[in-house]
Amino acid sequence: MNATPELHGYELDQRLLEHPLAEIWRGRSFTGMEIVALVLSDRGAADPQVRDRLTSASRTAALEPHEQQTPLWAANLTADRPYAVTQLVPGQSGAERLLDPLDGLLGNDQESVDAVRSQLAQYGALPVPTDQEPSSQDAVASSQNAAVANGQKAVVSSKRWWPRLLAVLAVLGVFCALYSVGTKIGTETKEQRPAVPAPAPLVSPEPLPSPGPLHAPK
Repeated sequence: MNATPELHGYELDQRLLEHPLAEIWRGRSFTGMEIVALVLSDRGAADPQVRDRLTSASRTAALEPHEQQTPLWAANLTADRPYAVTQLVPGQSGAERLLDPLDGLLGNDQESVDAVRSQLAQYGALPVPTDQEPSSQDAVASSQNAAVANGQKAVVSSKRWWPRLLAVLAVLGVFCALYSVGTKIGTETKEQRPAVPAPAPLVSPEPLPSPGPLHAPK
């Protein structure tokens, strides 16, 4: 059996699995955080393809973790025995899931992964649900959670609309006040102007009498 690996910043307490390509350990960081660590075996570390597969799986675990998967916390992929570390979170899968892709075949190491998770259960890590159909209780809980989430969204949405509505009402109030003041000033100005007498009607001059017919001299 190999000696306990030494990981900088971590203390490994218990070996959970010894696989031909890797070992799974439970431990803790120097700050007290519980962790799960995958460390390549001597055989795995000597195989460049296994190293490459661990690198690819670690990149996915760090950047694109799926639901109920703990993101990669730390890794050293260039060490003599490369390793990857995740936090031990109840109900979420950790570094043990990186064991499956190491040999290039997915699914053939599921029994080993399940064995690790059964051991982690005593430390508060719950079994990760499989792709089975949800039970009626899970469906009810899911619907209740969705209803609560929708209610919270509605409350947040209504809170966002209140400031806008108040702003619109304030602008309308200012506009009405200014319009009322302007109308009052205009009315008072018209009342203070002196009355201008209406101009006298124009009288057309009487027509002159038309001259009689002109007679030529005899």
